[in-house]
Amino acid sequence: MAEIARMRFQSALKPDETGILVLDGDGTVRVEPSEAMLEAVAALEQQAVERSARVSGIAALTLIGLGLAAAALGWYAGRYGGQLRERLTYPRRVDEVIARFDSRLGLQLDFKSGKMPVSLNWLPGEYNLDEAERFYDAYVALREMPS
Repeated sequence: MAEIARMRFQSALKPDETGILVLDGDGTVRVEPSEAMLEAVAALEQQAVERSARVSGIAALTLIGLGLAAAALGWYAGRYGGQLRERLTYPRRVDEVIARFDSRLGLQLDFKSGKMPVSLNWLPGEYNLDEAERFYDAYVALREMPS
């Protein structure tokens, strides 16, 4: 798999949360997050599980008959939301990725990911402008290639 372009990124608010976007010749886009970013995503997953469990608990106390069903749905929602880490690193075809880039506004990637889409955004200063332009130009060129 030949790599066409790559772009490093870094969070402006949490500089240790970094990573690399890779555009491959086979038409896939990969995210290679740092350990700190994966840990932050894991913390968000845990919050999602805790929030869904809390909501489920309140619903169960309020509506005993429907509470069991709500708890099961809340647990499922938390488990489903807890798969974000795997979804983030899974290679996607270029036609499953929507990218928007403006040097003044930043870069946004939206991944079609089944029922739970993933959106990543970087503001100017969180990435190298030359890398971002090369990455986006290569992305556009691959999108415009006939299938």
